Amino acid sequence: MNPEYNPEGPAQGGRNLAEMGQTVRSAAHDARETFRSESQDMIASASEQIRENPLPYVAGAFVFGIAVGCAIMAACHEDPRDTYINEPLSDAGDAISDSLSRLYSNLKFW
Repeated sequence: MNPEYNPEGPAQGGRNLAEMGQTVRSAAHDARETFRSESQDMIASASEQIRENPLPYVAGAFVFGIAVGCAIMAACHEDPRDTYINEPLSDAGDAISDSLSRLYSNLKFW
């Protein structure tokens, strides 16, 4: 069962492909325009609501900022006491012990 050769076959397939491409292009353009107009309407509506009653949006932004700050601080896993108290005391102790050991080694030769 060999199909017979049709010289119009490739040309017909090319035309169908071109028509499908044009259809897809047209549908994509329509979808983009619809999305653009709906998003502009949504932005205008949100802007109007914020102007009419800004307090809930300001409070929401404040709470969101606190939540982000807490998340960042929790991710650090570093105790502020270590940074501001224990490390400087440790560094001071090391500096004092180094100074005393040098002083002792200088006095030992007298």
